[in-house]
Amino acid sequence: MPDDLRPLADALTARGLRASYALTPGQTDGVRAVLRRAGVGAMVAAAYRAHRAADPARWWSAWLNIWSGLHTPAPPTGSAPAPAPAPAPVPVPVPVVGDAVAGVAACRAVLVAAGRGRTGGAR
Repeated sequence: MPDDLRPLADALTARGLRASYALTPGQTDGVRAVLRRAGVGAMVAAAYRAHRAADPARWWSAWLNIWSGLHTPAPPTGSAPAPAPAPAPVPVPVPVVGDAVAGVAACRAVLVAAGRGRTGGAR
């Protein structure tokens, strides 16, 4: 295992993904390229999403196609990621007084009818 891939290997193991490293030099270069452009977190998350407990990956090569599709840029080393934008406020409808009165009257009518056994529902 090359030293520069040790953080990825440790993160995979910490996530419960225990596969053996047995990559060719070309495959290793591909993993390094993805690591530079996507980062450890994205690679571990992708491998975890593909994980099947009944048939887990035995070799890193099982994740090569998954990883090659990652294009999320990794944040620069030593800097914090940009904060996510605040969600837009959800407008809350303000009831119009007339609507509220009509709603209360409708509820009252249902309760009165239920008290007299006219709703048809079980009590």
